[in-house]
Amino acid sequence: MKVCPNCRGNNLDDWPKCAKCGKTFIMPAPPSPTPAPTPPSPDRTTGENEPTQIILPKSTEPTRSIPSRLTACAACGHAMGKTAKECPQCGEQAQWVKAWYAAQAAQKADREARFNYADQVVFILMLVFGIVFVLWFIYLAHP
Repeated sequence: MKVCPNCRGNNLDDWPKCAKCGKTFIMPAPPSPTPAPTPPSPDRTTGENEPTQIILPKSTEPTRSIPSRLTACAACGHAMGKTAKECPQCGEQAQWVKAWYAAQAAQKADREARFNYADQVVFILMLVFGIVFVLWFIYLAHP
């Protein structure tokens, strides 16, 4: 059964028109037969098969370039959106995601290094001011 694209009516596969609305169906052209490669002919002088080169017919499908909004997966070459986080075919993480995670890790390490240094400075300052305050309090308490 085939469905009419115009009225969604059910029709038999061999009907040229829709039984409900009368729209003519577009019949697909039958595929053209491709000639089979011929087997190599035996060499008359030695009786062995001579090496032959079989030339396959070129694909009729035009080669397509990847549009600017798409990129290719580094693992399998499948086309995917530039904002996709992983390849829909192989599941590999996109290159921009890997780069982003690497940049985040580098920023975190830098931030932690600066944070540790700042913590040490603050601790030393608090220790010095604490000691000064205690000494000042002792001085005031015992004239």
